[in-house]
Amino acid sequence: MGIKTIVRIISIVIILAVHSGCTYFSDESIAERYVNDGKLEQAYDILKSKKSQTYRSLLLQGIILERQELYSEAVEILSKAIEIHRGEKAFFYRGWAWTELGNFNNAIDDFSQVTKLSPYETDAFSGLGTVYLRSNQAAMAVKTFQKALKIAPSNIDLSAQYIRALYCNNEEIKVLAFLSRLPDEIKDDSRLRIEMAWLLCTSSRMQEKDSIVAEKMLNDMAAQCNKTAIFWEVKAAVEAKSGNFHEAKQSIDKAISLSNSRLYDSILKMEQKAYNRNILPPYRDLSRNRPFLIRK
Repeated sequence: MGIKTIVRIISIVIILAVHSGCTYFSDESIAERYVNDGKLEQAYDILKSKKSQTYRSLLLQGIILERQELYSEAVEILSKAIEIHRGEKAFFYRGWAWTELGNFNNAIDDFSQVTKLSPYETDAFSGLGTVYLRSNQAAMAVKTFQKALKIAPSNIDLSAQYIRALYCNNEEIKVLAFLSRLPDEIKDDSRLRIEMAWLLCTSSRMQEKDSIVAEKMLNDMAAQCNKTAIFWEVKAAVEAKSGNFHEAKQSIDKAISLSNSRLYDSILKMEQKAYNRNILPPYRDLSRNRPFLIRK
């Protein structure tokens, strides 16, 4: 088969694909692939250059802006997308943008809308529970994560969030009961052990010796988790609880250097200020705002 014949075949395939409605070669499809690969600026450039106002194009632009932490711009674009089509993804990402802007009522409305459109979408329940925690409605957060865990009982991220919600709702004893019911392979996941270490070293309901248990847990996880900000944040809390504020300052500095979120930076810096003054910060308030990184 000659080169000219191959070129003609490829040309025919492309023409047939276009006429059949295939969108694989469309600008929006290429932009979506860039978004999935984390190439946000390239994707945004493609979408803006075509000035397309379709739901899909506006949705992608909104997702890009939300991930770039341009939350006001994301809300504006996603609202335009929703005017065209009341799609669950647009509500979902606008919910996150509202959350980061501190407009919790609007965020609750958007995430609630997603749970109605897709009642088995656990990410929507995750977002909704997060907003309830951030807005100091821990009891509602507990109920929300309970609903999500009925859908996905083995979801470790949801389990970690549920533990956080119970802690913020002053229900630490229920955390122990919840963990005792989990299979070992879930219970031993580092995400849950991090939450347990946080609870042991910061809760006024726990005994003094529990800080020692928390420290041992962190030491066991060091090789696996020491490149994550949350590990160093909990390590700082353990050290501060033992009165070692110099070490706590060093650990919280390390956490700040590893953080990739403006919100999380602000939380860590609140802790940093307390440790610089050799006092313990209000851990339960801080825990309400610690980030849940579940966004798909």
